[in-house]
Formats: sequence, structure tokens, C-alpha cells
Amino acid sequence: MIITPICSHSLSSRAIIVSKNDVICVDAFDNDDSVYLTADGQEGYRLWQDDKVYIKRSSFTAKFIKVSNLSFYDVLRTKLKG
Repeated sequence: MIITPICSHSLSSRAIIVSKNDVICVDAFDNDDSVYLTADGQEGYRLWQDDKVYIKRSSFTAKFIKVSNLSFYDVLRTKLKG
């Protein structure tokens, strides 16, 4: 599982990689208006002091389809050429 900070402006703020079986607890220990949770780009959810959010592997799986044999870099190269 990869946990990635949003809009991190520090070199020390990097993605965290943990085991797929780990459970992560995020604790909102401050009581100001700046603690929000945003997941998968959805609307932010206000967290209050002492709120806890647990992050774990889902029992659901996702299936992806490949519609082209071109890689991301092939497509990017084509777009940059004009």
C-alpha cells in the first residue's frame, strides 16, 4: 500500500510504502480548522480533535483493461512531437 501526501512542498515529505496487511491510524490531534482528509481526489472531510482514521487494504479488487500496446511514454512522445 502506498500513502502519498497531497501538494507536499518539502523534500522530506514523501510517499510511505507499507505492507498490504498493515493498518495505519491517522490521529487528528490538533483542534484547528486545518485538518482535512481527502481520499482519491474526492471532497475533503473535516476532522475534529481526537478523530481517528484507519487505513487498510480493501477486500474489493479493481480490474484494468489495456486498450493499446503503446506505453505511457510512447503516447507522451507522440503528443510532444505535435
